[in-house]
Amino acid sequence: MLDYWAQNLQKSFDDTRRNESAGRVVAMLLTYTACPTVGCGWDPITQSAILTGDPVCKGRGRIETWVRYNLRARVMWVEQAKMDFFVPTPGIMMGQCVLTVGQKEIDVINAVIADQRAYIQVDNRKVKPSSVQQTVVSNMIFEWEVLCNVFTPPSM
Repeated sequence: MLDYWAQNLQKSFDDTRRNESAGRVVAMLLTYTACPTVGCGWDPITQSAILTGDPVCKGRGRIETWVRYNLRARVMWVEQAKMDFFVPTPGIMMGQCVLTVGQKEIDVINAVIADQRAYIQVDNRKVKPSSVQQTVVSNMIFEWEVLCNVFTPPSM
C-alpha cells in the first residue's frame, strides 16, 4: 500500500512540473559533428580547427548545432517579496531563479553545467545553473533544486 501511495505521489509531482513548465523551461545544448571537408577537422591537442579558412565549418573544424530540450520544472524567480516572506535557500540572491526538477531532467541539467556555452531559457530569460541540491519530499520523492543565475552566453 505504501509503495502504491509513493508511486501516485511521484506521478502527482511529475504532473505538476509538466503543467507548470509547458514551454517555459528549455535547455539549449551544443552538439558537434565533424566537418565534412577533406583535410579539415578538430584538433584535440590544440583545441582548434585544422583548416581555419574552411567555408563549410567557418574555420571551426566542426559543425555546431543547438539542440533544445523541453524540461519539466517548477519555476521560482527570487524577488523581494519572496526574500521577505519565506526562508530562502542558503546563498540565494535577488534576481536568481530556482528550478525544481525530477530525475528525468537532472542529466540535462548536469550537461548544461558542464558546457560553458549551454544555458537554460526560462520565461524568455537565459540562465545558467550554478548549484544543484537534492531534496526529499515525504521521505519518498526525490527532487533537485537548481539554483540559476541570469546568463549571457559567450560568443565564439
